[in-house]
Amino acid sequence: MKRPVILLHRLLTGLSILLLGGSLVFYLTRWHVLPAEIGMHFGPDGAFDVIAGKAYGFYPHIVGGLLIGGLAAACRFIGRMKAGLSITQEGERRFKAQLTLTLDALSLLFSLFFSNWSRSVSLQKPLDPNVMGGLVWLMLGAAFIGVTVQSITCMRHRVKKETLAPSGTRHRVCRLAAWLFTGIALLLLCVVWERIPTEHALDPDYAGLAWFANFGSFLDKRLLLVPHAVDITLLTLLEILSVRAGKAQKTALVTMTDSFKLLCGIFFFLWNMALVMEFPVTIVSVCLFALLCVLTVLRYRKRCKADAAHSPG
Repeated sequence: MKRPVILLHRLLTGLSILLLGGSLVFYLTRWHVLPAEIGMHFGPDGAFDVIAGKAYGFYPHIVGGLLIGGLAAACRFIGRMKAGLSITQEGERRFKAQLTLTLDALSLLFSLFFSNWSRSVSLQKPLDPNVMGGLVWLMLGAAFIGVTVQSITCMRHRVKKETLAPSGTRHRVCRLAAWLFTGIALLLLCVVWERIPTEHALDPDYAGLAWFANFGSFLDKRLLLVPHAVDITLLTLLEILSVRAGKAQKTALVTMTDSFKLLCGIFFFLWNMALVMEFPVTIVSVCLFALLCVLTVLRYRKRCKADAAHSPG
């Protein structure tokens, strides 16, 4: 990576550590004035919904530290290892720089998230849910922009061949994007699980329930896991099919499975976000998904016919 990228990486990492470390120092300075039992978790309205010993006030620093440390380790790993993509040397350099800066941006946003949480615990003041929600959306936006930019870089700098091998750039990018979208959606569900359903999280009558706008009723919140399970199952089956097609040198089939993986990753991500925010899954999005799937199959059949026409037999 070039020196400006390295300096920006170090700056963002340093800010992440400084923010979280500063919140830890501030909490320690407030230790002697805090009561033995403090509010340390917040409901959807920003008010405390969990009271515990003040030792639990270190929870944001521990979780935040683990996340920041893990992202820093990932950045170091990225800098030392080859990307393993069928792209030019310049493309790999740009890809690694973009991926590193994306992780740095997420690290800084995580630090802001947990530092703001710790500040409210230290002062025993309600948390602004709009600020925390905004930070979550910024995280999702940073991840989405990062994946998009890296995908464009891979496409522009791919090593051009007469035929794209099953292990080519497009194959790797589609796989990475699909699983990344799936992982982010599942992580977000884990983060907001205790705050579902919105505005009723503290009401014991709604314990274990979630609002499903498409059905217009409260149902068992574990049903929110069903779309994730379907998505992961589909991606796994497509991975198996893709591997077998690759071994059989069926390039067209590999390309089709890649397209399906990317479609599943994007659309299930959007649908899961809608369910978490208690919005309905629109018929327009379902029809668009179905249309793109049909077009993918038609493209596959067209390519199969073209390959058959050019085959020696």
